[in-house]
Amino acid sequence: MLYTYSIHGYVDMICLYGFCNGNISPARNEYVAQFPNRKLPNKIAFFLKFQRLRETGSFNMVLRADESFAPLQTERRSAIILQHFNQNPPTNIRRSGSELGISRHSYHLQRVQYLLPADMLRWKAFCSCF
Repeated sequence: MLYTYSIHGYVDMICLYGFCNGNISPARNEYVAQFPNRKLPNKIAFFLKFQRLRETGSFNMVLRADESFAPLQTERRSAIILQHFNQNPPTNIRRSGSELGISRHSYHLQRVQYLLPADMLRWKAFCSCF
């Protein structure tokens, strides 16, 4: 289960992560030393919060450039879904999904292969063999 820290906890994590020059283990040790009564974040929490702050400028997840939903949007979406089913209890999931414009399936990123400009010469050489 995910643990949500206060904004002060996140700020302290980022400060200690920077203080320890981006080294997670010493940052966690320093976090325990400075804040013995707080829950110790796992190693990845330091890095993920730092990355999120660097990429978005916020500790909260926000709508990204590719328009995929993030937790702030997900909370809003959950409220809309709950309200819909409270108002229309007998409706089924498929019909509700189409009415709300929400897929029944989770979003998955798929990695795809693509050619880079540097690959053009190799591509031409390969095609000329046939």
